[in-house]
Amino acid sequence: PDPVLLFVGRLSYPPNEDAVRWFASSVLPLVRARVPRARFRVVGAGGENLSAELSELTGVEFVGAVEHLKAQLDIANVAVVPIRFGAGTRLKVIEAMANRIPLATTSVGCEGIDVEDGVHCLIGDDETSLAEACVRLLENADLRGRIADAADTLYRERYRWSTIQQTFAQLAREAASSDRAR
Repeated sequence: PDPVLLFVGRLSYPPNEDAVRWFASSVLPLVRARVPRARFRVVGAGGENLSAELSELTGVEFVGAVEHLKAQLDIANVAVVPIRFGAGTRLKVIEAMANRIPLATTSVGCEGIDVEDGVHCLIGDDETSLAEACVRLLENADLRGRIADAADTLYRERYRWSTIQQTFAQLAREAASSDRAR
């Protein structure tokens, strides 16, 4: 099957809309120059105007909203988070980590997540470096495996709900005991 670069996000959100437009028009052509069969699948609600605008680009597939994301995640070779502006925690990064999908992202795309470039993901902040990150992951199964393994370990240690609940409970216990000590 053709290699799949997957983006998941609400497409009516301006940072996501910009990310998809930029990746499809500026990054994907560089990827496809080296991996001609690569496809960029865009999953998420909204984005009808974006879909119409980018529908003529080779290799771009708009899926739209899906009831169950698992089928899309299962066919992805690489998750891409080409966010260039905005704030907040990037749940799409956590989602990729939790599903063992190697990640190519921008620095802004992984803000707030303790990932390390070359360990948990590959980071590229311009068209050339992000395309290179995607190509490296698409062409190197060992690298994909190492990135997915490290990201999965980080997810389990820091970002899985049960881990977050335990950490929160510990912080609450510590706060309560320090209040009693006063």
